[in-house]
Amino acid sequence: MRRLLCISGLFGASFLLAQSTTVTVAPGKLLCVRLDRNAKMKVGAGVSGTLAETVFVRDQIAIPAGTRLIGHVAAIEDGTKTAHVKSIMDGDFTPPHVALVQFDDIVSADGRWLPIHTKPAPGIPDEVETEYSESGQSITTGPSGGPRIKQEIEDALVHKLPYPGQHVAKGDVFHAELVEALDVVSMGPAAPQKDGLLTLQLVTALDTKTALLNQPVEAVVAAPYFGSDGVLLLPEGTRVMGRVTGATAAGMLQHGGHIRLHMDSAQLPGGTALRLNGEVAGIESSRSGHMKITGEGEMSTSRSKIAMISPVTSSASTAYGAADPEAVKTGFSRATRGLSGFGAIGSGVAQAGPDMATGLAAFGAAKSIYWTFVGPGKDVVLPVGTRIKLRLERPLESH
Repeated sequence: MRRLLCISGLFGASFLLAQSTTVTVAPGKLLCVRLDRNAKMKVGAGVSGTLAETVFVRDQIAIPAGTRLIGHVAAIEDGTKTAHVKSIMDGDFTPPHVALVQFDDIVSADGRWLPIHTKPAPGIPDEVETEYSESGQSITTGPSGGPRIKQEIEDALVHKLPYPGQHVAKGDVFHAELVEALDVVSMGPAAPQKDGLLTLQLVTALDTKTALLNQPVEAVVAAPYFGSDGVLLLPEGTRVMGRVTGATAAGMLQHGGHIRLHMDSAQLPGGTALRLNGEVAGIESSRSGHMKITGEGEMSTSRSKIAMISPVTSSASTAYGAADPEAVKTGFSRATRGLSGFGAIGSGVAQAGPDMATGLAAFGAAKSIYWTFVGPGKDVVLPVGTRIKLRLERPLESH
């Protein structure tokens, strides 16, 4: 009883007075937590964040979005070799790392801390949602852009240093899996989704580099799904099965990966099986992935249009410096060209003279052209816990 009362306090005394029913968030449930501040890239460093998505139990609201969670960096893993090579070519010799974060407490509105236990999980950098709109365009939405843009500029400048510090970034989203059951007082029944889409969380990890045609895909319903008449059709926790109907790995010349899923059936908690005909209409991913979705539900990555500006400006600056040595006669002009070539080290080396500055600028332009137009594109990577939204093409049928 003491544990239940503490958890009930999580949502305020008004719900205690209302004598709301108790619901149990089962082990294995993934909590979608967005960090609200930067944290040190160090084991044991404290982190804090807020619940980005409401947690449901069947058709009840268990933990509302916006609830604060406290945790720590539980482990640090090495980043990819490709990322390390790119950073070295930019004059940054610090190996990239990935933080695994574990959440330990939920903080109530009145300041109480409720202990929880989650598995360490990697984050989705700068998580956003991409949806296919009725206008035929993929629309990406996420947190407000002002602070994010400022942070990106600061990070870009810091990574020009030969050994910059690293941190776990504000805005990253972690899918924290509960290890133990959590009893909470329900905040009442959920309301139907306004967009009419079915929200799922993937149980099967997918990557266009390894995905196979007709590979089975499993997911669970993350938010209760209601019919047009308001009747609950698919409670939270319903298992949904499907398959990969098309997959292409990323290739050179910036050809991004493509994948298409079709969700065929759902199994209700009581055992009843239903036929589905669902195509992906929305996906959760990193902003840097530049995810796109077609009207047929195909997901793909693409090049950033803004990134295409860099090769043009770098090439123009290099050509101008080569044609007119006077353009790089000042220390500042040589420093900026060296910076694009090899970071802070390049800025210093470029002071040797105009020829050295122009050579470093040419190296920077060549890198930019390669990574923007010639190099490999990005694969579609969907880890366990990724939220997808389905558009159902026909009413649910039992079978």
